[in-house]
Amino acid sequence: PQVAVTKTTSRNPALLGLTLRNNADQTADMGGRSGDPGDYALDFGGHNDGSSAKTAIGAHFDEISASSTYTITFWQINRQQANTSIFWIHSPNAGGSQRGIQAHTPWGNGTVYFDQSGCCAGPQRLTVGGPITLNQWQHFAFVRDPAADKRIIYIDGVAVANADAGELLDPLDGIITLGAEGPSNANSFNGIGDEFAILGGALAPEVISTLADGPINPAADG
Repeated sequence: PQVAVTKTTSRNPALLGLTLRNNADQTADMGGRSGDPGDYALDFGGHNDGSSAKTAIGAHFDEISASSTYTITFWQINRQQANTSIFWIHSPNAGGSQRGIQAHTPWGNGTVYFDQSGCCAGPQRLTVGGPITLNQWQHFAFVRDPAADKRIIYIDGVAVANADAGELLDPLDGIITLGAEGPSNANSFNGIGDEFAILGGALAPEVISTLADGPINPAADG
């Protein structure tokens, strides 16, 4: 199973199944990572302005909840290093404000955080310092692979942190908040996101490296 929520060739957020809040909006044409005509991305507005993009509740993550196996991959432009969340996948049973799966890329201290099933003990959290470059596209991937007993953070195709698989996922309800903390919309992200995809499997390192090189669009392949 795969859910891709930020790739479209039409300037119509409704086609993505997204509800946009405050200043979040699609970019102009050619604003996506490829820069090609017809490629749009999501601009999340400014820091802490309460902007976000949100999907509806649904059963589309039921298999991922059952297997606790997933890869989350996306591109971002970060315009400001601040206390922000780039995505927040909701779990009503999880602590830390329904923190099913969540990432700070980075937090204001420059640390990248990968959280699952609440916050903020070792089985729930994996961290790494940088490398973050403002105002340019960077690729991120977050993997939980219970078969290999691994959680991994990739930045620009390189594995920069890993730990054991940690806690099993608390059941996800299908809601994704992009560009802010869910469900409060706090700590909103000052930047742009593109090609956000959630896959119900653990992608191999060479596949993630290829994604970071750009020729494979995770919203269209798999």
